[in-house]
Amino acid sequence: MNLQIGLMNDEAKLVSLGTWMALFVVFTGRKFTQPIKDDIGDKSVSMFMALPEDEKSKKKKMYKLFMAASLLIVYIYI
Repeated sequence: MNLQIGLMNDEAKLVSLGTWMALFVVFTGRKFTQPIKDDIGDKSVSMFMALPEDEKSKKKKMYKLFMAASLLIVYIYI
């Protein structure tokens, strides 16, 4: 199924994909050099639960916005 809605031309798609790939390489490179004791477990959940309710609400809104943008980008590339 090839459904195109024309939000990005091919050049813009290549630039954004290349940017994503470069950032992903930086992320994986940093994870590769990270000490194992710092990599075990997900401390972000504990940190989130310790936040005041208004901060949790802000973070939830940002997460929803990030997820919506991510899904839109995936939809455009499909």
